Amino acid sequence: MILASMEILLVVVAVQVLNTLVLVWSRRTLLISNLVLRQQLIVFKRKRPRPALRDRDRLFWSLISRVWKDWRSALVIVKPDTVIRWQKKRFRDF
Repeated sequence: MILASMEILLVVVAVQVLNTLVLVWSRRTLLISNLVLRQQLIVFKRKRPRPALRDRDRLFWSLISRVWKDWRSALVIVKPDTVIRWQKKRFRDF
């Protein structure tokens, strides 16, 4: 009887831990996507006929592409292949 109660308690705790992890992961994804969209708005607000990308913009996208798997879906200002090219260039320069 005690063993069955312990198993039920363990299952309940495991479910709670998984629910917490899902909430944390969803929040992380939401925060990253918000950050990505805000960065693109900053680039678009620059006063030029065509938004100019700076080195820090390129660095931002290189880093985001490494930590967020859905970065391609949020990218508007350049093509995803361009970000990959920046990463390769940075690696060669290093």
